[in-house]
Formats: sequence, C-alpha cells, structure tokens
Amino acid sequence: MLRIYNSLGRKLEKFVPRSRGCVKIYTCGPTVYARPHIGNFRTYVFEDALKRYFLYQGYRVQHVMNITDIDDTVMKEVRKTHEIRAALTRKYERLFRQDAKLLGITPAAKYPHVSGYVERMTGTVAALLKMGAAYKDGKGRVFFDISKFASYGKLAGRRIKGSGKMMREEYKPFQAGDFLLLKKCTEAHCEKCFKTRRGMCEPAWNVQCATMATAELGNNIDISMGGQDNLFNHHENTRAVAGTSSRDITCMCAT
Repeated sequence: MLRIYNSLGRKLEKFVPRSRGCVKIYTCGPTVYARPHIGNFRTYVFEDALKRYFLYQGYRVQHVMNITDIDDTVMKEVRKTHEIRAALTRKYERLFRQDAKLLGITPAAKYPHVSGYVERMTGTVAALLKMGAAYKDGKGRVFFDISKFASYGKLAGRRIKGSGKMMREEYKPFQAGDFLLLKKCTEAHCEKCFKTRRGMCEPAWNVQCATMATAELGNNIDISMGGQDNLFNHHENTRAVAGTSSRDITCMCAT
C-alpha cells in the first residue's frame, strides 16, 4: 500500500487512483528564463522517483509537465538581454531537457507551453466571470474573488480572508487578496500579449496551470506536484481556480 504525504491537509494518506490501473500526474514545470539549478532539479528528481514507482507497480501513468514560456520573469530577462522572447525560452527549455536527461529523468508525455494555451485560459476566465467567482475592474483586468472559494488558504495551512486586490504575482499568505487572472493589453506590439477571441490580453500565472492541467488530463487529476516554494501562492491559487471550475485534484504534493 502506497501512502503519500498530501500537502492539502498535511498528512499521509493512502493513495488510490481515480481510474483503475491509471495515474494522472501534473507537475509544475520550469519557467524557461534561465538554466535550472540543483534545487530546482531536486523537485523534478523526486517527482520522477514517484512516477517510476507507479510504473514499477504496473500502473499506466499519464504525466503532463507545463513549460512557462511567458510571464513577468521571462520578460524581465528579455529586456535585460534584448533577445526575442521565443528564442530565449527555446534556448532555456533545450537546456532544461538536456540536464533532465543527464539526470536520468524520464520525460513527461506532454509539455504544454503557456503561449499555446492562452485562448483556453481566456475561456477559463470567462467561465469564472459567468459563475460570479471573478470580476473586472475599470482597467479591464480580471480578478478572482477569494471569498467565493470557501477553503482558500487550506493549502497554506491558514484561514485567509484577503485584503484588496493583488497585482503582484508573488506574495505571502499575510498579504493575500483577490488575485489577478487576466490583463487587457493596450499596446499594439507587446510580446506579453496574445490575440484571442476576447481581444488582446495577457494571462496571469494564477490561471495558467489550472487551465493546462485540465486541458490535458481532464477535470479529475490524481496528483499535482510542484516546489515547496510555490505552495503559496501559486499552488493555492491553482487549486482555487480549478476547484471553482468544478475540477478536482485529489493530492497536492509540495516537493
């Protein structure tokens, strides 16, 4: 019997996959703006060990790992190096895969890129707006209303009421508030913005993993894993977006 430490609840739990003989795993992958360091790869090695155990036990594993090729950190590096975003992210994705191979990490079945899922992300945001779980401000930005997700803060291990709107992508539980989902773009030529059926926009980090994970693995995922440093706020916000959209993740493991 396999028991896994579920960060959602902070306890060891017996693992039982939703589908007999199949385990669906989503791992939060690299932001490709620099070469990953040994601390980053600690997470990926742990994830690979768990995946190998499932394969050893005879399970069929559906494993998806995202590639974040557009966000504020990427664009900061673009401005610093004067490289084209696509060229910069392709270079560091290549180096990530190269280093992962040297470490013997088995590849995921799919590597969805943020830049290829922006249309779907705007669909996620539109659904949240329709449900009343998100709202627009006067500048065309869309925020998730954390009061509409009753267990917000459970992953962080504390009750969070929130205060105001969070514009930053990085913040701590005591700073939490309604978090950004989408920005409306006003610049004609901006590498952060994408043309969609809902206009030119930039998806925030908070909506990305929830959309890519469920687009590739469906609405019910067995295990979602990512670095301990992203437990709050990224994974907390991912859980809120996915959970509000009637999508479920059984186990969330901070590695």
